[in-house]
Amino acid sequence: MSRRVLADPCDSCSCAAGQAALTLLFFFLLPSEQWATRGPLFLYAAGVGFQMDFRDTTWKFREKLPEYDEFLETTMREYRCPKEEAHELWVMFWAGGFRVWENDLHSVRENRENPDHIVLSISNQDGSARHDWRELQEIKNTLVGPEYEAVELYPSESRKRDFGNVFHLFVLREGRFPFGAQDRRVSNHPPSGFSQRPLP
Repeated sequence: MSRRVLADPCDSCSCAAGQAALTLLFFFLLPSEQWATRGPLFLYAAGVGFQMDFRDTTWKFREKLPEYDEFLETTMREYRCPKEEAHELWVMFWAGGFRVWENDLHSVRENRENPDHIVLSISNQDGSARHDWRELQEIKNTLVGPEYEAVELYPSESRKRDFGNVFHLFVLREGRFPFGAQDRRVSNHPPSGFSQRPLP
């Protein structure tokens, strides 16, 4: 089982020509008043942009888990947590809403057990602390959906957890956050004083 963004239509033609053709096509199909808001979503659905191709490796992850008692002992020692918390982690790893997704760059632990939000715990395959906003956005889009909203939490020091290079996205199951921009604006030409790498 795998999840991925739809294949890039530019695979069978030059990237510039493919994107130009799709842009013109959707420009003529959409009423002008809808292009600003709906056009970007049509382009995303058509696959314009880079891909995240994930494999479901949950079974492999679970195969490597130690026996229950050893798991509790190791987790309590490495995560400095009480036995009850180690037990909750074990239950989560075997729950129906838990999945592990991997590609060449990332490993993602997905937990859908909470009724209000989904947690994506993301780490780099090379173990580094590289934190690329566009990649995290695309991981969220691929595993949950492009119109779902997520946040990273920077907590109070009294409840901070920092054991490794893992980044957690908390994705709302419904609705939007009461903060942030109200519309979409994306450009290769940044305002003065800022820089921008080319968009995919």
